[in-house]
Amino acid sequence: MARLDRLGSAVKEVAQIGAVIGREFSYQLLAAVAQRTGEELQATLRRLTEAGLILCRGSLPEATFVFNHALVRDAAYNTLLRDRRQNLHLCVAGTLESQFADLTQVQPELLAHHYAAGGSEDKAIRYWRDAGERAVRRAANREAIENLRRALSLISRQEETAERWRAELGILSLLCPALMGVHGWSGEEVGHAVERAAEIARRLESSADLAPSIANLWHFNVSRGRLDRADEISSDLSRIADELHDPEITLQAHHATWPTRWLRGRFVDASREIDAGMALYDEHRHGHLSSARA
Repeated sequence: MARLDRLGSAVKEVAQIGAVIGREFSYQLLAAVAQRTGEELQATLRRLTEAGLILCRGSLPEATFVFNHALVRDAAYNTLLRDRRQNLHLCVAGTLESQFADLTQVQPELLAHHYAAGGSEDKAIRYWRDAGERAVRRAANREAIENLRRALSLISRQEETAERWRAELGILSLLCPALMGVHGWSGEEVGHAVERAAEIARRLESSADLAPSIANLWHFNVSRGRLDRADEISSDLSRIADELHDPEITLQAHHATWPTRWLRGRFVDASREIDAGMALYDEHRHGHLSSARA
């Protein structure tokens, strides 16, 4: 703190902006947020570097700067008043969104972090979900779980409305398969997530958004050997498919029904469900279901 103060207010402010961006920050992002002349900004960065507070990697304007210790970054960050800190986080997030689109597509968690720190919870939820979905597609299940749980933590603060339930259900529909990948289909953590998803689904009118949650609940109960409950759930899936006249959900319903009937020794019923599913199945249109509903 004393070293920062001795460098003067202008240098300290640049250090604070860098600290909001993170332990490491690029010159280009810092310049976009700080809105200073190149000459002034470079002079302040030189003073911070000469004082041993930050390290420079590369050459301007492609250079990246790193605080030489996490405690230095924390000292600069903690000198900011709450409102100023939040505004800077929002400014960083908006700058990333508008000027660094490639980076935000690859690292949506960056925007989620800054929007959350800036108090913009709706946008933070959106980007934590995007980060979780991206991790799910890469089969990075533990990363997906962490990101999606952050989204759920924020959404839990919101008023209980149909809009909030649909958003939560969408996140849970991504979280459940990730949990299954880490803990197995019958894991206790999976159970908590699928039961919460089913509880929310029961509050909402039938829609295609409900099908993944019902299918995940079916997976969990089959894995636990609860075949009676699994049969009830496959019937719920069939009801939703009939109400919506949705052939894709109908296919999922057949896929949920035939194994349950087969495991219960109802082989004729199981065969009938397989035939009905095969009649609907098209590899090009339904191939994506194999990974989500295996």
